[in-house]
Amino acid sequence: PHLTKIVTVGAMSTDHYGTGEERFNRLYEHLVDNRVRLSIRRGMLRFSMHVYNNMEDVEQVLDLTRGFLKKA
Repeated sequence: PHLTKIVTVGAMSTDHYGTGEERFNRLYEHLVDNRVRLSIRRGMLRFSMHVYNNMEDVEQVLDLTRGFLKKA
């Protein structure tokens, strides 16, 4: 009954402007470079879904992340 539209990835920390993990920081940069809108909050990658997002948007983020992980 209490569904959220916010998805976070990573571990919570006090670092507001970074994740504390270089790999997540590079993933953040990779997603931003590919026009994905997300933020870092309390050390975690934060995705905020809205009514204008659809499954294609989610699949795009997943595909970009998979591609990043294959290269890493």
